[in-house]
Amino acid sequence: MKQILSAISYCHYHKIVHRDLKPENILFDTQQGTSNLKIIDFGASAILKNDQKLTQTIGTPYYVAPEILKEEPYDEKCDVWSLGVILYIMLCGYPPFYADSDFEIYQKIKSAQVQFHKKDWKYISSQAKDLISKMLTLNPQNRISAAEAQAHPWITNNIHIEQLDDKMMKKLTQFTAKNKLRIAILQLMVNQVINTQEKKDMIKYFQALDTNGDGMLSKKELVQGLFYFYEQQYTKINIGYIKFIKDPIKAKKIVDQVFNQLDQDGSGKIEFTEFLVISLQQEKLYSKEKIEKAFKLIDQDGNGQITKNELESMMGGIPINQQIWNNLMKDCDLNNDGMISLSEFINLLINIANKELVN
Repeated sequence: MKQILSAISYCHYHKIVHRDLKPENILFDTQQGTSNLKIIDFGASAILKNDQKLTQTIGTPYYVAPEILKEEPYDEKCDVWSLGVILYIMLCGYPPFYADSDFEIYQKIKSAQVQFHKKDWKYISSQAKDLISKMLTLNPQNRISAAEAQAHPWITNNIHIEQLDDKMMKKLTQFTAKNKLRIAILQLMVNQVINTQEKKDMIKYFQALDTNGDGMLSKKELVQGLFYFYEQQYTKINIGYIKFIKDPIKAKKIVDQVFNQLDQDGSGKIEFTEFLVISLQQEKLYSKEKIEKAFKLIDQDGNGQITKNELESMMGGIPINQQIWNNLMKDCDLNNDGMISLSEFINLLINIANKELVN
């Protein structure tokens, strides 16, 4: 449930409401039962604009929120209701509101009378029941948010702290400056080219650092992660790192440097894709095969050359500053034709990798 709440909190932070959460739309990432969960089917989702409420009647019997059934304006709290129903089912095996017909189910949902039958709930903790009750509160204004649910004792008291890897942590502290265009190219690669298995360890490390489970890293979380890691690992690392971690001013300076390069929208948060850019091993990110795949994704017309317009399209239509483009051309446009060929693109990314290795 912590993973699901984290995913929904992330959606809600970005004003996205799923509106059709149910077990069928929550899948394991792989066939292994220990793999991460994914939320799918955003076909019914909506974006909240300017804090306006939603009005469309939508959802699935058993899981739809009462405010939707009552045709009242609603917001992201409808997702929290659906997750409360899912959690109830996970713990006892049946839904909190069930009947022989959809009409009867809807009537029970609108009354929101949640019952914990002693026969099925006697071994379930009071904290679990408390969380469910707060998620299945009739009035959405009084209902707990996804972010608040993540901070509930039933969630926080059952978190396993993943051991952080010293190589990954050193990458964070040794991260060197790159311009935003290069970072955007690397983000494309980790999004579209790196497979799930290659991201597996990084997902665990990210979740260990993301203490509030909102799917993003704040400066505070990253500083705390560095302090926690080096406190635990002091016998395995050299004196230089001991001195570093005992110096909070230097620690904050390192974290500020990372944020200045990766936090491109100035939100004060590092998202998972941005985290992958600095934490993935070079052999996973910079192989020739993966670089070629990334090149083909950017080269939209398939002519074997990347233009300024194609790079701007890759960045979501954001115009590239001419000076940044000129600097990129200076670094990689060996034949001075104003475009980037595959070989030039490979050289560009290999040079980035070599700079990281030197540092």
